[in-house]
Parts: sequence; C-alpha cells; structure tokens
Amino acid sequence: MIGKLSPCSKVEEKTPKCSTMCETGYSVAYKQDKHFGMSANSFRSVESIQTEIMTNGPVEGTMTVYEDFLAYKSGVFNILIRVCDPILPPFPRSV
Repeated sequence: MIGKLSPCSKVEEKTPKCSTMCETGYSVAYKQDKHFGMSANSFRSVESIQTEIMTNGPVEGTMTVYEDFLAYKSGVFNILIRVCDPILPPFPRSV
C-alpha cells in the first residue's frame, strides 16, 4: 500500500462528504491549489497518447456508450439497442 489510505472495501459504502480543506501540514490554501485546464486536445492513436503522456504528463479519456452498455457483463461488447431515453441526455453520451 502506498500512502495513508486503506485499500477499497469489497462492501459498497457511502461516498464521503467533499472536503474543501487540505491535509494537516499542507500550507497552500484550497482555492489557490485548484488547477483548471485551459484547453483540450484529441488524440487518435495509441502513439499520440503515449507521446502526450511523456511530454506533458497525465491524460484524461472518455468513451461514448449506449444504454445497453450498462448491462454489459463480460466478453466482447456488441451494441444491441440505440434507444434514446427522454429522461437521460441524448445518446451517445460519455461516462
């Protein structure tokens, strides 16, 4: 284990309340420690993502999923339906 947090429990637990305070001993104020992205990039290949990580550090990714993805259990996923639920955002949506 690295750090002071314990491994995740196998039992589902409630999400803890969000804290706007830093750890004891950390001197930078919460508001001054927040960082925001200035722009976004799109990468189309594994190699371009690898280069971005090596050059600029971590990347964030998204993927488009459809309603039937929520029922996926294992194996190769195949899109079965493309039904738009009026209560939810229009498909495709990112999660």
